[in-house]
Amino acid sequence: MLVVVAGASGRLGGRLCALLRARKIPMLALVRTKEAAAGLPAGVRAKVADYSDPSSLARALAGATHIVNCTGSVDEEGGEAALYDANVLTTSHLLSACPPKLARFVHISSISVYGDCPPMPANEFSPHKPNGAYGRTKNAGEMEALEWAQRLPVAVLQPGMIYGPGFKTGFWPMLKALKAGRATLIGDGGNVLPLVHVDDVAGGILRALRADVPSGSAFLLVNDERITQKQALEGAAKALGASPPAASMGAGAAYGLAWGHSLLSRLRGKASSLTPSMLRQLSSNRVFDVYRARRFLGWKPAISFKEGLAQVIKQFKASQ
Repeated sequence: MLVVVAGASGRLGGRLCALLRARKIPMLALVRTKEAAAGLPAGVRAKVADYSDPSSLARALAGATHIVNCTGSVDEEGGEAALYDANVLTTSHLLSACPPKLARFVHISSISVYGDCPPMPANEFSPHKPNGAYGRTKNAGEMEALEWAQRLPVAVLQPGMIYGPGFKTGFWPMLKALKAGRATLIGDGGNVLPLVHVDDVAGGILRALRADVPSGSAFLLVNDERITQKQALEGAAKALGASPPAASMGAGAAYGLAWGHSLLSRLRGKASSLTPSMLRQLSSNRVFDVYRARRFLGWKPAISFKEGLAQVIKQFKASQ
């Protein structure tokens, strides 16, 4: 067995590499640069490959029995063309470069393929109605993987809003706002956040690598604790020793603020800490049914929101 993790220098890819190494599963990390390889967990073997060149990928993937595609980008600020390259073309190149006797290709998709207002609870058979450039390109990447399912043994995983150590984007700006007493609820705060801890996603990947499921199967990975926006912010405020948000703002006004903040950040040549995409995720009400992952992968979330939040707060405090 040789598991190749493509996108190993990313947050999920790095956690998966560490888990594979801890389980003593033979693995290889695939990265774009030597600098990315140097940032991997200690002891992880890495290979540099050009994701835009299928022949380079074919050489790097030779000998792989299992491949996990953790590549991709969430940066809507960079434009849809860049997201398409990262979320669709890279997936296409990886699939075309797979060795002939591959046992499993695990593609990491996203709940964003179902959009901001899916039926509740949504499942893997719910209609795909992605919102925004990120959702559209993740959906196109998933469709690309499924097109190959008749030629390769493909499994698709659709994680929820991944959080945990290392996941700063979107989360840390909110923690800073809470600490400063400037956080505001979007709407009444009663919407459910479809969260999942990064280690639970990594555990789901391990199960998908070995599961005896038909090629083309898709599985949602979301913690079935129904944590609302208000509960999440109140829990974070308590852990920080801060007051919970008392004020609220309508979704329309919040989106307008986010657009303005993003525009101003771009004009200053800085990355925005408050984007429309972040606001959509925070204010959307989304509930998912993870029966298929439990039944066919034997997966269940192991880390409660309380435990995961404590990890995030600990890392946040250490950075201040």
